[in-house]
Formats: sequence, structure tokens, C-alpha cells
Amino acid sequence: MTDDYLFTIAEIAVALIGFSGVVAVLGHRGKGSWQPAERVRLLALTEPSMIALTGALLPATLQLLLSGDETIWRVSNLVVLVLHLIAFGAYIKRSRNTKTLLSQKLMASLAVLVFLGLGASTLNLWPYHEFTFALGLLLGIAVAVFNFSLLLFHVHSDNVDAV
Repeated sequence: MTDDYLFTIAEIAVALIGFSGVVAVLGHRGKGSWQPAERVRLLALTEPSMIALTGALLPATLQLLLSGDETIWRVSNLVVLVLHLIAFGAYIKRSRNTKTLLSQKLMASLAVLVFLGLGASTLNLWPYHEFTFALGLLLGIAVAVFNFSLLLFHVHSDNVDAV
């Protein structure tokens, strides 16, 4: 995997982290009147972006410590997996008292598949270490973009008049 690819992912992640600040000051949210689901989505925007950013910089850093490409990619997959699992667990805990959309359930299902791939790569059960690592990073970007769109465009049922 080229350094350019990883640095591009890092740049996208930084942009998404920056957009979370923009989201935080839009409309009524800037006045502190956040709905619980909005708080969950904001964290679900920033945390996966931070994972993608950290992950994108990880292989270059590990090259300074480890030798062997396969070892670097397997360790990178392990770190990204652990970070994703921590964020996913925190998301589940935070979102217990909020309504879960079907699209969120589908995104969670996709995440679990990527987690399985990262685990299989870490254990050397799946030989496509770089590909799996890229999927782990792209999952972070996809989850962040998904939650960014939910924050901007999702209409809350309590804000809509009954017809």
C-alpha cells in the first residue's frame, strides 16, 4: 500500500474531525440544546475519524520499530481492530437509550464483518493484510460520513408535526 493512499485517508479523517466542529455550532446545537441521539452521532462522527487518522499513520511508525511487512500489517490490523472495538462498545453503551435507525443497524453489521476480517488477518487466517487494513480505515471514514449526514439531514420524529 502506498504512503500516498494512507496519507490521503489521514487527510480525509482530519477533514471529518474538523467538520464535527462545524456541526457542533450549526443551528440549535450551538446553543447547547442537543438531543441524546445527536450527541451519540457526534461522537460516532469524531471517534471513527480519529481511528482512521491514527491507523493511517500507524504502518509508517511501526516500520521504525518492526521488520517485515507482514508483521507490520498484522500489528496494524490488531491496533485498528482494538480501537474500533473500543469505539463500537462505547457507541453501543451510549446509544442504549436512543432510537436506532435501520441504517445504523446495517452499518453496525458491516462493521462486524470488517472486525472479523481484521481479526482473521491479525491471526494470519486471512492473507490479505493490506487490503483488510484498508477496509478497517475505510470503515472509520464511512461511519464518520454516515453520522455526519445523519447529524445534518436526519429529521427527528419529535420535530415533525403529525399528519
